[in-house]
Amino acid sequence: MSICRSSKPDRLLGYEGRGKKQEALDLFEEAFDLSPENAVVLSTYGQRLLAKGQKERANEMLESALETFVAEMDSGILRSNDLTRLRQTARLLKRDDVLERLEEWEVQSGSSKTLFSERLLAISTSEEEAVNPD
Repeated sequence: MSICRSSKPDRLLGYEGRGKKQEALDLFEEAFDLSPENAVVLSTYGQRLLAKGQKERANEMLESALETFVAEMDSGILRSNDLTRLRQTARLLKRDDVLERLEEWEVQSGSSKTLFSERLLAISTSEEEAVNPD
C-alpha cells in the first residue's frame, strides 16, 4: 500500500474508530516508512504514538512535522487544510513561538480559521491533553 500526502492519512483513523488501533498504528508506521518527510503523516502518526504513551517517539514525529509545516509556511506553500494540523502540532509541543508566527502569517496571507476547524482542534487537543496531562 502506498500512502502519500494526497491520499489523506486521516482515513487510517477509521481503523481506530472500528477498534483496530494496532492495525492503524501499523499502517501509520508503513506510511512513515514510505514518506518520512510527509508532515501530515508525521503529525498524525505522532499524535497516535502520543495516545499510546510512546512520548519520546511521538515528540520526534511531532517536531519533524512542525519543522516541515513551518518550512512550508515560510516558503508560501502551506496548504490551507494544513493550518489546523500546524496549530494542533504546535499546541501539543507547547510552541507558542510557532503559534504566534502562524497568526501573523494568517493575517498577512488573508487566511482565516474556520469555526469547524477550530472546533475539531479543540476536541482533538482536549483528547490529547487528557491522555498526556502534565
